[in-house]
Amino acid sequence: MIYSKKIYLECEEDIIISSAINIPLKGTANSFQIWYTGNYTTSVIRTPNIAYHLIKWTNKPVEVARLEINSAHLIRVDQPHSAQSNSVEDRWVFTMRFCGNPNFEDLITHNEITNS
Repeated sequence: MIYSKKIYLECEEDIIISSAINIPLKGTANSFQIWYTGNYTTSVIRTPNIAYHLIKWTNKPVEVARLEINSAHLIRVDQPHSAQSNSVEDRWVFTMRFCGNPNFEDLITHNEITNS
């Protein structure tokens, strides 16, 4: 059962991307990144321009966190998530991924060490 095609995992081919930095450029007021939990499986979908993991939920997904992307954020993208745009204008966000695909916890720990 698929509850929402807009809930996804970031990937490059078969590799799930762990973390990214999202930098809002335009139209991000009242726009959110939303994370979900629940039981699911995934399958890789490939189009000419992108590959992504389609989530097939075995139960209804539950929202666990919501963040307004109104400034640059380090975000976790290896968990089911979606983006909710406002209804006024297009949302433009620059997304940066990391070489070597470090996990979210390592990036947080590295940041805490270098800033202490």
